[in-house]
Amino acid sequence: YTLSLHDALPISTIDAVTGACIGPVGYEPTELSCDGLDNDCDGVPDGPCPAPGDLVITEFMANPFAVNDAQGEWIEIYNASGRALSLRGLAVKDSNNTLTLMGDPTVPAGGYFIIGQDGDPSLNGGVTVDYVHSSFFLNNTTPDSITLEQDARVGGALLDTLSYDQSTWPIANGRSA
Repeated sequence: YTLSLHDALPISTIDAVTGACIGPVGYEPTELSCDGLDNDCDGVPDGPCPAPGDLVITEFMANPFAVNDAQGEWIEIYNASGRALSLRGLAVKDSNNTLTLMGDPTVPAGGYFIIGQDGDPSLNGGVTVDYVHSSFFLNNTTPDSITLEQDARVGGALLDTLSYDQSTWPIANGRSA
């Protein structure tokens, strides 16, 4: 049988005789998020994906004091659902950047997940980071927002958003908000 995206482009096929996962030349089986299919041929469809209300932005550090921004910025997300959720393909946005989570990040039911600039607590101000990136920076002095959206391949629904500026939610050096 052929596994495919919503637009019917083939992703992988299970060979009926050998049971091997095959695809286009150079194809490396990988799971896509939230499509309900077993794209990587491991026999398990992708896990539950977040719906609106499932993920909540609970805390963030936009202006660290002990270390520079490139090491110490982070965003904390809470899983308010009753089940573990796959964050593969989750889009984290601010007014200037979009970060799409890759790999196989998951957050347990009732658990927290921290996205940060540096994964080494001895270099990032002491934070245990679950997902490390280097392409997303929060504004320290101008208005900004943090938005979580579903994987665009399954609709890109808004999951949570938080807006801040110096007058309504001051960003103090070294203090999370």
